[in-house]
This record gives sequence, C-alpha cells and structure tokens, in this order.
Amino acid sequence: MAFNLAGLYLIIMGVVIATDLMQGQTTGNNNVASYTMKGRIPLQERANGASDSTTATKTTTTSSPPTTRASTTDLTSTTKKSMDNDKKEKEEKDKDGLTKLNEKINNRIRLLMESSKRGHYQDNDEFNMLFSILENALDLKENAIDVKYHFYDRFRQYNDNRLKLEKLITKRMKAITKILIDRPDSVSDYCRKVYKMQLAELDDVLEFSNDLKSYKLETNSKTCQSDDDDDDYDDYFYL
Repeated sequence: MAFNLAGLYLIIMGVVIATDLMQGQTTGNNNVASYTMKGRIPLQERANGASDSTTATKTTTTSSPPTTRASTTDLTSTTKKSMDNDKKEKEEKDKDGLTKLNEKINNRIRLLMESSKRGHYQDNDEFNMLFSILENALDLKENAIDVKYHFYDRFRQYNDNRLKLEKLITKRMKAITKILIDRPDSVSDYCRKVYKMQLAELDDVLEFSNDLKSYKLETNSKTCQSDDDDDDYDDYFYL
C-alpha cells in the first residue's frame, strides 16, 4: 500500500510539473508576442524617422539646383564683365596707340617742312602747292593718319627729286661756264651762242616743276661739237 501511494504521488507530481511547463511555454509565447507587438511602434517610428530624414535629404537636394543656377548666373555675369573690361582696355590701348602714331607722323611732317626749304623753292609754284597741302594735313584728326602718311610720302619724294634735279642743273651750268671761260678761243661763235642759250634755259627752269626741270636738263646737256650741229639745236632754241 505504501508503494502504491508513493507511485501515485510521483504520477501526480509529474502531471503538475508537465502542466506548469505547458503553462510556462504558453506564457513565454505570449510574452514574446507582447514584446513583439510592443516593439512595432518603435520600429515604425524609426522607419518613419528614416523616411522623414530621406524626405529632408530629398528636399535639400531639390533645393540645390536654384543655388547652382544662381552660381552659374553669377559666373556668367562675372565673365561678361571681364570681357567688357578687356574690350574697354583694348580700345583704350588702341586709342593710345593711335594718338602716339598721330603724334609721330605730325612730328615727321614738321621736320620735313623745316628741312625742305632749301634750294630754289620760294618762287616755285609746285613746291608751294604741295607744301601747303602738307601743312594742312597737320590739322587732320587721328582717323586720317593714312591720309597724312600719303601726303608726307608724296611731298618727301617730290622734294628729294627737286633737290636732286637742281643739283644736276647747277652742275651742268658750272660745266658750261667753265667751257666759255677756260676755252674761249676753242669755241666757235655758234657754239658760244648754244652754250649761252643753255645757261639761260637752265637758270630759268630752277624754279619750275620737276617735270620741266628734267626735260630742260636733258635737252641742255648736249655738247656743241661744231657749226654742223646747227640743225640739232634749231627746235631746242625756240621751245
């Protein structure tokens, strides 16, 4: 009987323990479920927080393009101002260069006018006309520099040629005078007449145009050989 009671007691304790285990498992599961349910709100809140952060980031990113456009606009404006300044600076340099060039040609004209008054120029109509044109060129503005250089070169070439022709004419006159003085007996009356006419022609042409100077110099540079040259000078004497 004692054995049976002990066995029964063990059976009852086993049932109780099993029941407790089963209840504990159910309670544990409920606790886990409860914890999980309770944990959903923080998880959603964190998800919402991340979503809000992403939205904020997107908002910030969306607001960036206007800043970029503003920067591009500022850069374009700065570039335009820089180009305008470069253009203005170039124009000022060009103007300064033009002013210096104008002063340079004006100085050349003045020096040429001063140095040109040599030889037989005072009663020379061609000289006076070209000299007057050159003088008036000094009053032209900076935008007429090409015109100034044109008249400067024209007058310089004319005057150089004038002085050269006058020098050759004077040389020929001296040569004729020497023939008449040094060899009076060796020159025929006819040749003496020719040489005297040459002297007169050359002396008169010194104040004429360069073209006439050149022509008279050529025709009055002939050497009179004898009275047989009479036919060669007939037309020449009456020009």
